Amino acid sequence: MTKEGTRIETGSAVFTIIVPGVIEQRFMTDASLDERTMERCRTARRKLANGLPYALLIIVPEEVPVDAASTNHDHYRKESDDRSIVALAVVTSSEAMSAVTKFYFRYYPQSFEVRVFDDEDTAKTWLLASLEEQANA
Repeated sequence: MTKEGTRIETGSAVFTIIVPGVIEQRFMTDASLDERTMERCRTARRKLANGLPYALLIIVPEEVPVDAASTNHDHYRKESDDRSIVALAVVTSSEAMSAVTKFYFRYYPQSFEVRVFDDEDTAKTWLLASLEEQANA
């Protein structure tokens, strides 16, 4: 894992602070969504966030396979319980990944709002609006 201030790279994803309070997690096309990868992602986000709550934008390319066994675990429970994630937008480029993601988060509801998008700009706009809404609450 390499860290450069506002960016961390792992073997499966690149994490970037795109604006204060928003972390982008962009999976590489050769990544696999399995237990080990998901734990590495949590560790990278925690380092990048430096103890502060954040909104999370996850981009999943169409080529990224989902390990079926990994869907049997709530990978965001700790962050939900700790309230470290305040909103999550997942951008998928396939209908299948969109359906899997929506089902996953219906099965594992979180303390933060989760939305699935097919467009990065729309997802970023929603995340920024969510942060602003929470700041004004």
